Amino acid sequence: MSENLDLVRSIYADWERGDFGSTEWADPGIEYVHADGPARGTWTGLAGMASGWREWLSAWKDLRIEVDRYLELDEGRVLVLARGIARGSSSGLDTDQMRSEAAAVFHIRDGAVTRLIITWDRDRALADLGLSEEAMLQENVEVVRHAIAALNDHDVESYLAYCAADVQMETPVTPIEGVYEGADGVRRYFGDIFELGPDFRVTIERLEPVGVDRVLGFLRLDMSGRASGITLGGGIPLTNLWDFTDGKIKRVRIFVDRREALEAAGFSQ
Repeated sequence: MSENLDLVRSIYADWERGDFGSTEWADPGIEYVHADGPARGTWTGLAGMASGWREWLSAWKDLRIEVDRYLELDEGRVLVLARGIARGSSSGLDTDQMRSEAAAVFHIRDGAVTRLIITWDRDRALADLGLSEEAMLQENVEVVRHAIAALNDHDVESYLAYCAADVQMETPVTPIEGVYEGADGVRRYFGDIFELGPDFRVTIERLEPVGVDRVLGFLRLDMSGRASGITLGGGIPLTNLWDFTDGKIKRVRIFVDRREALEAAGFSQ
């Protein structure tokens, strides 16, 4: 992870706690921009940014920020897709009932943010950057395709290249049911899998993006038991739910019951 990404993560760690007071991360001459929304405008310097923040924050109560995705655009820019959850200070309405998805672009030089552009229309922000949410969702789907291809080759190290360092796997399948954490846990899990069924192979039926940070996969597993004497057979239906962070797999949940997987993904049949 780059220093710029670390810096932006630290900023949002405060914001997610509701602490908007720190400006240590900002260059003294920062340009702070609200590209749209009711508090549209541009402010310069730390005092100007504080004024812009106050104007915007005054419209909300109990504001909470939740990050959907971080994306490093280049050596000097980081994009953050996030949601603001709050109540209007005068209306009392919950913004979950309204459009509250935003995009923020941090321009960074020498370890400080020199320009921050916040756009409340996420689609517009992505279009201005030459991106689309659909394309970003498809990137996650392609990561899953490559990860499954690596497993079909029994290449766990290549699979781990698509995973976050603290990846977590959850499986209900006996005799290897449980939670496996980190690279060593994943190695142990697939070591057990390949020992149990050396002919292990996964066939993808369909992969569907779920929001900006999840992929739901309908799969078929072919694997016959060996040392355990268990006969699993072929074409076993499984449904996986992959959670992503920064374009890498953060969590994998394996479901035997597809209805449970759909419920976990926020769907119903």
